[in-house]
Amino acid sequence: MQTQIERLPLSATVPTLAVAENEIATVNALLAELAQMTPVVWFGPRTEPQVQLEWLVGRGCEKGLAIRAGTEANFDRLDAVLARSSVVPYLSQNRLFGLTFPRDLGGMRRAFMVGWRSFQRFGRN
Repeated sequence: MQTQIERLPLSATVPTLAVAENEIATVNALLAELAQMTPVVWFGPRTEPQVQLEWLVGRGCEKGLAIRAGTEANFDRLDAVLARSSVVPYLSQNRLFGLTFPRDLGGMRRAFMVGWRSFQRFGRN
């Protein structure tokens, strides 16, 4: 299923999206309940290019992956809201690993995560 953003041309600017405060509150309530039983950390989202798989396959690895203007700002805003409102410790994936686009999240020649035990920047231990 395509999102509204995926249907936008790559040259389009993604509009400023509202943060779903109600959904964050719902997750916070569940995390607070879970945190009474075990330690919990909210591991934040990473910036996603939100492109159609067919577009990516058709374009190929040689041309790489692009990100629409406005995408990073929306993810940064979401990250800030989650960091401010989380009822459990919050880790920003983008800040923790210094993720940037396209260096870390836009190429096909390097892997950022190789297996669940090796979550690191490419070429670093």
